[in-house]
Amino acid sequence: MELTDLTIVQQAALIGAGEVSARQLVSAHVERSERLQPLLNAFVVIDRDQALLRAEMIDRRKHRALPLTGIPIAIKDLIDQRGLPTTAGSSFYNAVPAKTAPVLRRLEEAGAVIIGRTVLHEFAFGFSSENPWTGPVRNPWDLELSTGGSSGGSAAAVAARMASGAVGTDTGGSVRVPAAVCGVTGLKVTYGRIPLEGVMPLAP
Repeated sequence: MELTDLTIVQQAALIGAGEVSARQLVSAHVERSERLQPLLNAFVVIDRDQALLRAEMIDRRKHRALPLTGIPIAIKDLIDQRGLPTTAGSSFYNAVPAKTAPVLRRLEEAGAVIIGRTVLHEFAFGFSSENPWTGPVRNPWDLELSTGGSSGGSAAAVAARMASGAVGTDTGGSVRVPAAVCGVTGLKVTYGRIPLEGVMPLAP
């Protein structure tokens, strides 16, 4: 069984026991992502260098007690990540944020490694992830089928085991619909549980 076939719980247990390094786990997912990206178009960018650098830092510091130590996570390109453009799936918006959104900071504080930014329906306003600027996201189970939207890239990345987990946004089903279509679990968190600072809203 490959590292990319394991659940987050299984991966975390291996890292916690010192049987697998964060770099090994992240590298396996990055390599799989780069191999499948031409087929699925799940990512806007795969941040190989920074992901591996962070994984190596985690290994050096031996932060094995953190709940998500070394776990590769993909994020929807609607959420600010310092130093990388937030496009919101549009050619008209490419701001480079000065700071990372709290939701991503919390993931990193828990030990997660952000490996890339995922494709979405333009401005998260739609249910297909057929994006005219980045191209459509393909369903890992059948390349002729839709992933749903708007967090189609995030759902496809998890379904194809390109990432162990992914972050999306959900105003009217944008996490739950693509998760259902791609055969993975999608959770809409109770409003107010996670800060929305640094996340472009579909509706104010």
